[in-house]
Amino acid sequence: FIRCIKPNRRNECDYYDRMVVTEQLRYFAVLQEAQVRRAGYPVRLGHKECWDDFKVLCSARVVSELMNLDEMKSRVQKLLDHLSEELSIPKPMHGLSWAVGRIMVFFKLPAFERLNGARLELVIKSTTLIQACWRRCKLTRTESMSAGIAVGPLEG
Repeated sequence: FIRCIKPNRRNECDYYDRMVVTEQLRYFAVLQEAQVRRAGYPVRLGHKECWDDFKVLCSARVVSELMNLDEMKSRVQKLLDHLSEELSIPKPMHGLSWAVGRIMVFFKLPAFERLNGARLELVIKSTTLIQACWRRCKLTRTESMSAGIAVGPLEG
């Protein structure tokens, strides 16, 4: 996005009001964005998006325990604490692997790649399992039809 910063309230040329510019930068969250990037957190997700993406990596018991937490921020914090331990997410030399902010979760690249890699691995395994079941069902139906056995409709 392109944001225009006005140098002063009167829009006069050759007059720079530091307070007005700083106020605009704060309002547009440009200063916070710069701080986050400087701290080395290039990946940002909303709390809900983070929860939806990574809860599949936990057992049903852990997810149900976390669902009892009302606030999404604390739910995501606990989820990432659990996953950090479970997946042995590498800790950086400086700072944290991830940080939960007021409305977003910030990840350092190695931590995000580890979490996302584990999620993609799970998706691939699940897809393979679904395909195998579908093919087995389809093969069973074909064999039954060739043997003259009546089989109900195959949906999907």
